[in-house]
Amino acid sequence: MKEDGTYKYISSNSISEQLALSVTQNIPLTGGALSLQSQVERVDQLDGDKTTEYMSVPFNVIFSQPLITANPLKWSMRIEPEKYKQAQQQFAVNMENVAIQAISYYFDLLLAMINVDIDRQNLKNSEKLMQIAQGKRERGLISDNDLLQLKLNYLNASSSLIQTEQAYEQKMFALRNYLGYNERVVIIPDMPEECPDVEVTFKQVMELANKNNPFRYDVVCRMLQARQQVAQAKAGRGFKADVYASIGFTGSDRTFKETYRNLRNREAVSLGISIPILNWGKGRGQVELARAQAEITRVQLEKETLNFEQDVMTAVKQYQEQNRLNEIVRLADTVARKRYKTAYETFVLGQISV
Repeated sequence: MKEDGTYKYISSNSISEQLALSVTQNIPLTGGALSLQSQVERVDQLDGDKTTEYMSVPFNVIFSQPLITANPLKWSMRIEPEKYKQAQQQFAVNMENVAIQAISYYFDLLLAMINVDIDRQNLKNSEKLMQIAQGKRERGLISDNDLLQLKLNYLNASSSLIQTEQAYEQKMFALRNYLGYNERVVIIPDMPEECPDVEVTFKQVMELANKNNPFRYDVVCRMLQARQQVAQAKAGRGFKADVYASIGFTGSDRTFKETYRNLRNREAVSLGISIPILNWGKGRGQVELARAQAEITRVQLEKETLNFEQDVMTAVKQYQEQNRLNEIVRLADTVARKRYKTAYETFVLGQISV
């Protein structure tokens, strides 16, 4: 600015380089931050005397603290451990799902193999019955219609065997591919002798589910996040104030070494205040909205918890009835075999027709 009150801009050519190092530590208790900084700056003047100046800040301690805050770090320290536990349990669940899928492929292959054995036996029986029927037709004991019916049964049995063999190959490929085996590996599933008798109760299973299922940790995380939103809305609805303080040393000289000698104190303290004059109830509305969303989250979590417990109870009941169902199926298989044997022998004796 000149003496007559006018401004005159003077051009200046210089090169400036700056190197800084900063370390910051958040304070969970208060939500503030403590920083330690060190920096050095070099300015090379390209005009006039072409001098070089150095300015150093060997260390500078800075403390910043919002006076009204929801303390996000404190909430994160409560939420993140729950997320970590949830991730651990989810990994375990994913690994169990891999094992369950492998077991499912295994028993699909076992069932396909049993179906092939059944269809082979049916084809063999159909062929034998057709041969017996041809002999009876030659003696005039059965009609052509009965013989044709047995021939049709034989053809249907042949077609069914082809389809079950194709299904067996598909199930073999699915299990082999899932386990990472090549086509040279032939897997022959073994039929379990009996289902293991393990008694479980709803209380035992529920305790294990609460301990190992990631759903429980998800409930805790979502509830904490809803409460955090309410706290943030309350903290941001009105008066705001921040405190900033720094203390350190600084020095300047034309040589780098001398810059770190004859240091001078460098101190600063500031207080920032923000007061909304009129926001037309926006802050109150944000708080009410956050509370409503937290209540919705709470109701949803209660419903999901009830559904989770109901699913566990259903699974326990199904497992408890599995042994009874296996016994019924075993008895039905025995009765069916006896009935087939009786019908077959009766047909051979000519006491029943087709």
